[in-house]
Amino acid sequence: MQQLRGFVAHRTDLNDAAPIDVCSVIEEATALALAVGSARPTIHRDLPKLPPVLGVGESLSQAFGNVVSNAIEASANHTDPQVWLSASVVWPLAAGLTRQGWIDVRIRDNGPGIAEDQREHIFEPFFSTKVRRSGMGLGLAITRQIITAHLGTIGVAESSMQGTTFVIRLPLASDEQAR
Repeated sequence: MQQLRGFVAHRTDLNDAAPIDVCSVIEEATALALAVGSARPTIHRDLPKLPPVLGVGESLSQAFGNVVSNAIEASANHTDPQVWLSASVVWPLAAGLTRQGWIDVRIRDNGPGIAEDQREHIFEPFFSTKVRRSGMGLGLAITRQIITAHLGTIGVAESSMQGTTFVIRLPLASDEQAR
């Protein structure tokens, strides 16, 4: 019920935005996801110090926490459950682009993957791929709402029988915003 209230009422107000260290937010969200869940996958981290994004830390923590929790749950039944977390800066290749660059976050698991016919629905409210409907199917819908409010994108880069990779991209804070 709390997720439902959050979905209906959730509005990320970027007037409260500040420079955010995305890798620190991912680390905190991962620690929380591990603390509340029962699965204990091996977590592989490639989370270097990166330039900040402009955002609301609490909202971004919820978004990353949702994706990390899903990755942990997806890998839980594997004989060797693993989750990979990585972040890097991507700079525009073409001169004259208005964007400075963005942070590319990848969250990958070695779970069963997401069936092709389900991928187009995973960001819809109340849709779930989980066999044991442990939630309400709102986590990825809320996550997309948060990431979009931060002028970012989220999608599935790949999904196969060897797992799923989610990609979240957030624009870097401008030099002026980062101060």
